[in-house]
Amino acid sequence: MAVSELKEGFTRHSVLAIFYGAIIMQPAVLFLQLYSGVNIGGAAQYLMALLFTQLGSLLGWELTKQEVAVIFYSVGTAAGLTYFIWPIYQAYLRTGPITKAFGIADALPWFVAPPAHSPAIILRNMLHPDWFPLIGTLGLGFVLGLMADTALGLVAAQLFVETEELPFPISQVEAQTIISLTEKRTEDMRIFLYATITSMGYSLILYTTPLITGFAPIPAPWFDLNYIMDSVGWSGGLLGVGTDPLYLVIGFIIPFKTVATAFVSSIIFYTVLGRYLYQVGIFENYSPGMNLGMSLQFYILDFLASPLVGLSLALALAPILFRPKIFLLAFKSLVKLSETARRAGYLPLPTLLAMYFIGSCGTIALTLALLPHLLPYAWALFLLGPGWSFVAMLVTARVLGETGLLVTIPYVREGVFVALPYSGYDIWFAPFYVTGYTFTLQPASWAGIIKAMKLTETKPGSFIKAYLYSTTLAVVLSFVYASALWAMTEIPSTHFPYTAIYWPISAMYTCLWVTKRLTILNPTFIGAFFVAGLALYAVSEIAHAPISAPGFYLGAATPPPYAIMMFIGAVMGRFVFPRVLGGEKWQRSRAMIVGGILCGEAIAVALGALISLLMKSMWILPY
Repeated sequence: MAVSELKEGFTRHSVLAIFYGAIIMQPAVLFLQLYSGVNIGGAAQYLMALLFTQLGSLLGWELTKQEVAVIFYSVGTAAGLTYFIWPIYQAYLRTGPITKAFGIADALPWFVAPPAHSPAIILRNMLHPDWFPLIGTLGLGFVLGLMADTALGLVAAQLFVETEELPFPISQVEAQTIISLTEKRTEDMRIFLYATITSMGYSLILYTTPLITGFAPIPAPWFDLNYIMDSVGWSGGLLGVGTDPLYLVIGFIIPFKTVATAFVSSIIFYTVLGRYLYQVGIFENYSPGMNLGMSLQFYILDFLASPLVGLSLALALAPILFRPKIFLLAFKSLVKLSETARRAGYLPLPTLLAMYFIGSCGTIALTLALLPHLLPYAWALFLLGPGWSFVAMLVTARVLGETGLLVTIPYVREGVFVALPYSGYDIWFAPFYVTGYTFTLQPASWAGIIKAMKLTETKPGSFIKAYLYSTTLAVVLSFVYASALWAMTEIPSTHFPYTAIYWPISAMYTCLWVTKRLTILNPTFIGAFFVAGLALYAVSEIAHAPISAPGFYLGAATPPPYAIMMFIGAVMGRFVFPRVLGGEKWQRSRAMIVGGILCGEAIAVALGALISLLMKSMWILPY
């Protein structure tokens, strides 16, 4: 599609919809996140898109697909970016029993939270002057991180959307949903509606019933088969079957080779290697009878984090080594933007590099200004900030582009800090930038959204403007709403059960990390899997073997319950539905089916959380 065909989507209609979504939805998102741990920001996307397409028709506005695309992708940020929960959590670290038991509560640096005896903490008042230096430091770090992530995201879009033209399967589904909502195609809307109703009905049983009653007719998010593995003498082999329909239908749209590779990889890494590593004592924290969720946490800590880092490095560097022309072409096109690309809102490479280095290096300068004694370890900050963040972008954006799934590379920052010969606590709370540890939109997500903008013929500049607007709005409103809730009652407390249960657990892990009682990155494993990843990429891309390097990484990063569901969906999408419906009809329908499943699940989760909140809200009454 020529850039000149792209149209503006940031209009007064989309501005109004984003504002409405932030004002109305963010209080619910914030409260439910504290109350049940459920973030309904994703539901807000579909709800606002559906609401304003229908409301627009009633009011005589015929929203364009460009306007709906901007609304869809911006409302999630406007409603879901509850940034000022973080300072409240930091105040809990300052005063909580866990940090006191570890002896670090009073040793935390000043920019974490005011002193425990400050009126700002005692009165739970975020407008107290003791908060102002802290909020200023957090705000500066946030803005610099936003610059860095935005620049990386636009580079990712140029690499993987414009140059390599990766499919981004979920972006295609969402774009098709947006187009169908605006053009009101009868057949597409019927399929979308049936899929939404079906998904909503199932999700009401899977998620809503436990939220309201505490009873789970179907275990979510998986059937735990660890106990079976223990009973047959395969202890340490991790296995389960997912119950979330989202992963089933994702298999409809991901290339079959990628899903099949991910399925085999996941079984090897979790079920086969888990058993072997338990036998030889590497998977040392596992004990028979442990449930799958806890087992996965210990498996990452004991072993998996290092292979994921090695495979990430390989997946990032292999395309540069084996196909350098693609990268040179992408950067060349950014250096000399055409006039049409400039009008569409793309930024030239010098501007992006300036944004990236000012943002990432600016947070390092901020850290060293706050903690000048960390200067001997500045190399580690540069390694993690400008260095690792670029590598992580190359990996996560490629995997998203080929599979539609946003993966994470766990515990890299923690592993580097544990390896440093520095025992102070302050470095763990330093406000320097590492992608994946920020509250802003991740670079890979930027690439996926730019792909959807292109598919809906929307100028990328429209989303850039809308994102900056929605982020500003969300941060301001989150300060208002979060400070008001904190002033009403203590957080964590029984009024917010999720925080009462999980904030102490999170605080415990924070204390274990900062006191270096956890070790995680193994250089031998990193090196071995880096070499294996390079070899796998060479075999798949050069020798054209029927395996997928991104799929192999996806399987290593995806527990078996989800990989099994995706593989079942892929088999159904490749061999069953084309024969039942006909190949051409299936190709036309599958995007709307997936979009409807996503929408139905989001609405069911939001509905269940809201009903649960209403049923258990008697605490606000005076009796």
